[in-house]
Amino acid sequence: MPPPTGANLASLGYAPIRRRSSASSCMGVKEIVDAAFAKVDVNGDGKLSPSEIASSLKELLNLSDPLNDADCICAAVDADHDGFINIDEFHDFIMPTVTHHLTSGKEVEVERCLKDAFSNVLKDAKAKRDGIIQAFMETEKAVCSKTTKGSSSSLFSKSWMHKIYDEMYNNPTSPDAPCYRAARGEYLKTKLKELVDEDDKRTKRAQANFNPHAPPKKGESAADKRRGGVRKGVEAP
Repeated sequence: MPPPTGANLASLGYAPIRRRSSASSCMGVKEIVDAAFAKVDVNGDGKLSPSEIASSLKELLNLSDPLNDADCICAAVDADHDGFINIDEFHDFIMPTVTHHLTSGKEVEVERCLKDAFSNVLKDAKAKRDGIIQAFMETEKAVCSKTTKGSSSSLFSKSWMHKIYDEMYNNPTSPDAPCYRAARGEYLKTKLKELVDEDDKRTKRAQANFNPHAPPKKGESAADKRRGGVRKGVEAP
């Protein structure tokens, strides 16, 4: 039987009815994670592709370069680097954000959780990207400053260093390169170090074999040979 009109409901043991505006009031943690995953998984195949991540970033954060930022997200979240983010990887990625919202007393909304989780990754990715660029510039400066004896021509021109950057970082052909560009920072640093070390070895061998009394050879110079030898190796990093 319904309570009489005008009665004090609390005094009669009835709980007051409140409008539920947050996900935490009507959803558990798993439901929040599943709802966030479903929002990004547009085609419903149970895995998130870089293009789906990019679409979500464009919608939620209005980013100018969502494809590049999606690469950063995937590099950080796709633990097995198979090219997709599965539900378990997504759970590990977004759970800290959901937990933080629940414990902070905020209204736990799916979109807000996605926004914060994505933003945190992109903030870290920017710092890493800045570090990669700085490392490359330092290596470029070190390599380009090397000169052959009696010549001002460096081992690599700046245009060639940028070609190396493209082949090792932007569009690598080597099978051991990480599938996501944002994950290739250490790979690039390692390859650049190998390049510098190999050039140092060539320089030491040339110095050991240098004969100041030998007549100059016609044709290709020693500097050209050194450049050609290293460049040939760079073509397949």
